[in-house]
Amino acid sequence: MGMAVFSEADSTEDVIALAWILEDGSQRFYEGLVSFLQDEAAKALYESLVKAESKHKEILEKLYRDTTGKGLTTDVTGQDGSRDIMEGGASLSEALRWAKGKSTIDLFQFSMSAEINAYDLYLKMADRMEQASAKEVFRKLALEEKVHLAGMGDLLGQQF
Repeated sequence: MGMAVFSEADSTEDVIALAWILEDGSQRFYEGLVSFLQDEAAKALYESLVKAESKHKEILEKLYRDTTGKGLTTDVTGQDGSRDIMEGGASLSEALRWAKGKSTIDLFQFSMSAEINAYDLYLKMADRMEQASAKEVFRKLALEEKVHLAGMGDLLGQQF
């Protein structure tokens, strides 16, 4: 699903901007979960993921600036509300509607599938990039997605 999102990207700067959009969508999804979760361990994990997604956005902003010589703007990032997508290619608004009332385990499973997709997508993007610094950024993001998965897997294991 994630590769379909990137099929509209014609350039390295488009790929970086779309990666930023996916990270932003995931950050907003995790913020939404934190607002209604009751399980304190799950809430703490999602709070850490909010921070991690924010860090990913900063990394991508720097790569965008280094690549293009200019900063990301709201017309590129869709912070005007026009971008309703998150890692995994899911609609952010639909994912948030779905999440209300779901069990912590259901939320972990959904989140893990999105993180797995992001991990796979970033590895593919690293291979696709010609610029060495862009390759390295996407490899680093892939590894960090793997860390997110491990944290969710650990908590999921504790739930059973």
